[in-house]
Amino acid sequence: MTGITVTRSDGRLLASKPAGPDGAERRRREAHLLERLDHPGVVQFVELVDGPPTELRTAFVGTDTWALRPPSDPNAIIEGLAAVASTVADLHDLGTAHGALQPDHVLVAGDRRPILCGLADATEATDSACMDDLTAMASLIDHLALGAPPEDQTRLRAIARRAEQGALSARSLTTELDTLRATAATAAPRSRPRPPAAVPAAVIGAAALLALLALTMWRPSGATGDSTTDPSEAAAGPAPGRQRRAPTTAAALPSPPPPPTPPPTPTPPTPHHA
Repeated sequence: MTGITVTRSDGRLLASKPAGPDGAERRRREAHLLERLDHPGVVQFVELVDGPPTELRTAFVGTDTWALRPPSDPNAIIEGLAAVASTVADLHDLGTAHGALQPDHVLVAGDRRPILCGLADATEATDSACMDDLTAMASLIDHLALGAPPEDQTRLRAIARRAEQGALSARSLTTELDTLRATAATAAPRSRPRPPAAVPAAVIGAAALLALLALTMWRPSGATGDSTTDPSEAAAGPAPGRQRRAPTTAAALPSPPPPPTPPPTPTPPTPHHA
């Protein structure tokens, strides 16, 4: 995006790319190619302004590129690569090789679709030029595979090696990536491991309360009113002739004794008359 400015014309945003001192002819050639292609996966031609300086204007897509913000979601990585490979295959079918496939020539649209730009070095789609595009596609795959899960990295790099060795055309590369995308979509979710969830404070508080209750209910062996088991007994087992008593719960604690009954009131003696 270096040297590109954003302007507004007739209510729409445009990306304006001026030519350098000796680049007017390259800008004209790129403009004519974009006007002829009119492909949804390539930046849309708007106009050519014959300067000085000569300036190519295209519909504004965005400022993000795969060099700045590559896709990070596992499915989005494969889907994006398949979309770029499909666009390159269409260009080859139309007789054009991109000539400069690299991360900063892949724009990221508002809906996250990849849009190709930087076609100033595009050439006729000869076997050699198409092979150069496939080698560049292999580098793009390697670039995005760095952010993929390990199992996807292995598959993507295997596809990239076949592409750069000439075993795949741009169209068959698209098919390979589409197949991988379909397989990944039906597999178990593939995402980076999440950190362990924090234990809620309420759970910690409840556990602490239970521990405190257990401590207050235990008394040393021999204390008055104790009906729990001494920890030493738990370790050594019950002594001969004694039975282990079950721990007493709060619900089984004895009730307080009733108040004492007052003594009976004495009856006065009956007087005797002579």
